[in-house]
Amino acid sequence: MQILVLASFMIVLALRGASSGDGSGWLLCLVTGGYVLIALALGALRTGLFLHWSKPGFSLPVTVVKLHRLLGMAIQLWLLGGLAGLIRLGLDGWVNGELGLGRLPMVGTFALLLPFFLALILVWAADYPFHRETWWRRSSRSGWTLGQYLAYNIRHQLLFVAVPVGLIVLVADCLDLYVSDLLPGSVADYVLAGAGLASAVAILCFAPLMIVRIWKTSRLPAGELRSGLEEICRRLGLGYRDILIWQSDGVITNAAVMGFVGPMRYILLSDGLIEQMGREDVKAVFAHEAGHILYKHIPYAAMFTMGLVTMCVSAAYGIWSLLEWPEWTAGALALVILAIVWANAFGWISRRFERQSDVTGAWISGPSAEDDDPERITHEGAAVFVRALHKIGHLNGIPARRRSWRHGSLAQRISYILWLGSTGGTRGHIDTVVRRIKAMVWVVFLIGLAIGVLSALTSAGPFL
Repeated sequence: MQILVLASFMIVLALRGASSGDGSGWLLCLVTGGYVLIALALGALRTGLFLHWSKPGFSLPVTVVKLHRLLGMAIQLWLLGGLAGLIRLGLDGWVNGELGLGRLPMVGTFALLLPFFLALILVWAADYPFHRETWWRRSSRSGWTLGQYLAYNIRHQLLFVAVPVGLIVLVADCLDLYVSDLLPGSVADYVLAGAGLASAVAILCFAPLMIVRIWKTSRLPAGELRSGLEEICRRLGLGYRDILIWQSDGVITNAAVMGFVGPMRYILLSDGLIEQMGREDVKAVFAHEAGHILYKHIPYAAMFTMGLVTMCVSAAYGIWSLLEWPEWTAGALALVILAIVWANAFGWISRRFERQSDVTGAWISGPSAEDDDPERITHEGAAVFVRALHKIGHLNGIPARRRSWRHGSLAQRISYILWLGSTGGTRGHIDTVVRRIKAMVWVVFLIGLAIGVLSALTSAGPFL
């Protein structure tokens, strides 16, 4: 869902200024209401389908499981596609033009996002019975109330993205509204671009300081678990600011490492993880998360996305120019090309990053005594990590063979770790694969950067 929220910001920023504002305010309100209600109806349909078939003693038919997933994809497409449609129909012109909200930093952008935010929250509300039933089935806990569930999603899914990205938009709007007129026209674009980029980097670096306060967290007390995690960090050379307990009323069983730089990096363990898993299993899960930071998976994913966005937009506008289609189709074509290419390419890369972190977790979980090959995955390390994956899957209600776009199935991940442990495999194979992926990411990023720079220098717009 965090990616969905980020995509909503990208759509608004890409299409802002694309409508004239000639539409009736009342008509736009009615269309917006329809957009929100259809999202709610789709969410209720998906949950109702599950509740109808998930009766005690009955297993869900495969067709129902597939339909449940398809409805989830349909909801996401409706939320994003409907938002783009509202902006194209005149919501942007009405909000920022007639109402004048565009003259206030960040206010106009968030006003355009309000229908999406409302629809997303209502989808969560409709989805609550589904999660409530899965909690009751796998534990004696009753889970969250509806209010607790919505509060958790708003903090962890919505505000997690909206706060840092909103600050970036705020700074960019302030520069555009209050600083651009003070600079000579020939240098204004370059100065604003440089200042905007510098502020964005600074905000993202300091974002963990804000997010750990948006989330409910507390410091992990001294003890064997904290000492073990500190030892893992020393072994991996991973700097951090603090180790925190991520409060979720025992519902969430997961771990996370948040922050690009050591002084602003937090290690988070959910209360459910600490309560329901053994100390060695917790350390194995943490080592997996630490692997993402150690190998800089998040920055490389961001670089790939930025380069790919520029390349896909350039290709779309090139096709639009050659075919002489109506102007409105250019943005739509760019979104379609980006969605198809990014969904396939990013998913493939993400699964390799996930495998590298799995291997790191299995390696850390094994004996620390050195042998002829200290990079080897031991039987003990593989067994501990596989046990931890099994528990995570069980506690989170994830079937072993369920496919995941970003992570791959648990069965595939477990099979690979067991194969390494049984054959004396090392970290070297997956490290080599990921090094090649990172080289490819650099190529994509540099091509995208070159396209952006040349477009700016030649005033060619979004394509060359």
